[in-house]
This record gives sequence, C-alpha cells and structure tokens, in this order.
Amino acid sequence: MLKINLSMIEEWRDIKNYEGKYQASSSGRIKSLIFKNKVAQFERDKVLKQALRGSKGKYYFVELFKHNKGKKFQTARLVAGAFIPNPGNKPQVNHKNLNKLDNRVENLEWCTQSENILHSFANGRVPLFGEKAPWSKLTENQIRQMRLIWKAEEGIPQRKIAKMFNIDQALVSRIVNNKAWKHVKD
Repeated sequence: MLKINLSMIEEWRDIKNYEGKYQASSSGRIKSLIFKNKVAQFERDKVLKQALRGSKGKYYFVELFKHNKGKKFQTARLVAGAFIPNPGNKPQVNHKNLNKLDNRVENLEWCTQSENILHSFANGRVPLFGEKAPWSKLTENQIRQMRLIWKAEEGIPQRKIAKMFNIDQALVSRIVNNKAWKHVKD
C-alpha cells in the first residue's frame, strides 16, 4: 500500500489578520504556529482540531486567538481567504462538490448568496420553497386549512389563526392573500 506524506503536497499560507500566528493549508487544515507545551518546555506548530457547528453541524469551525481573545471561524472561509482571490468581494464560500466538510482549495469558490443557493438548487440540495425547505414551519396541508378557515369564517381575526398554527399574524396575512406559499392551490 502506497503511503503519501501529506506535508509534501500540502501548501500552508498565513491567515489574514493572523499572520505569523495561524496558517491554512491547501488541504483544508488550520494550524497554530506558536504552540507552547508547558510540561515539556518546547514550542512548535500544531494542527488545530476542528469542531462541527452551524445549522445541523454541517461546517467545520476553529477558534483563533488574538490578544487573549478567541474568535470562531468557519474553516472554509479561512482556507478560501488564504488561497483564493476574491476581486468581486463576494461574501460567501461555496463547496463545489456539495460536501461542506471538504475544505480543500480545489473544492472552494467565492460566491454571492444567490449563486450559492442556485448551485445547491441545481444539484438537488435545497428546495427553495414549500414544506421541504429546511426552514419551513408549515406543511402544504396546513396552508390549505388556513385559507379554508379564512374564507369559511369571514371575520375571524388573523391573530387567532396565527395562534392556531403557532406563527405570527403577518405570515397569516401573506398566506391568506396569496403573497406567500403561492404554489399551494386551494
């Protein structure tokens, strides 16, 4: 079995605003350049452990320290910031292969929020509307029920309907007036 020494093909670059303290690698790892072992009395660099965080634990994060204050960063953003030019100043990092744990440079690209959503949608990842959307609080059946109640019992306050479905009155108004959930037909 052929063993590859990752350090021979892995490139390390300084992380912006943490130059000389932390570096990101082309393979998606982060290391501290100053790691003090008080017991053995030596200094060396150390690859940091990454923690899963974010919505449903989908992203790797690391904590970087400056002036004794820690700040958590998404690993993909640190790697992209160190290796990928961003002349358009795009705010988000997209994982090309849809694997949010794969932070290799070749898998990352800067993008806008809409480009990121369109990429996910084009690859069957994120439904943009309806009950299958991860942020949805309602089902299509509940939308139909809500509209039926509104039509059948004119005069029932929207705030009462909102209480029935555990949502706010503004959303009820948008639903019954076909401004939200337009794709659901009565």
